[in-house]
Amino acid sequence: MDIRAERTRSMLKGALEELLEEKPIEDISVSELCGRSTVRRATFYRHFDDKYAFIEWYLTTLTDRFLEEIGVPAEDMGLREYVETMHRKLIVFLGEHRSWFMRTMGRGAVAGSLDMIMGEIAVGVAAKVAEEVEAGRVDSAVDSEFVSLFYAGGMVHTLRRWMLTGEPFPTDKIVAESTEFLMRYLGQ
Repeated sequence: MDIRAERTRSMLKGALEELLEEKPIEDISVSELCGRSTVRRATFYRHFDDKYAFIEWYLTTLTDRFLEEIGVPAEDMGLREYVETMHRKLIVFLGEHRSWFMRTMGRGAVAGSLDMIMGEIAVGVAAKVAEEVEAGRVDSAVDSEFVSLFYAGGMVHTLRRWMLTGEPFPTDKIVAESTEFLMRYLGQ
């Protein structure tokens, strides 16, 4: 991508984040995005088919940012430490972006973002569970894909509940109880 395209996308992203502080995502128009960012409509449409394509791109960049922030050297950790570290980082990330998630909660956009994040969490957990199975520390009958999807889905939906209530995240409680749930299931 060239520098101008990066600059355009960055300006639109900044405008979206500002507008989300004022109104829900479905009430934001391409005209408002362009006006706030000083990007011409023709330029917007050169990069994106419509508002929804732009939002999808934005969600992908948000998910990528999450993955960079959560990036933990899984090979250096046991399953319990990996899951606890990843979960804490997810809570911190959602806390830092709570305003955005709250303004889009329950809408297709946030569901897509949470699905992407859940998918990435599931991939990481599945790899760690498979590693534990291979090392003989977990029963070989365990389906690592099922376990990881179940765990990641439960984790994301639990955090969604706290976001919807507006209560602060009881981080230690969420991390301890969800990790214990997973470890008990795996016989650890």
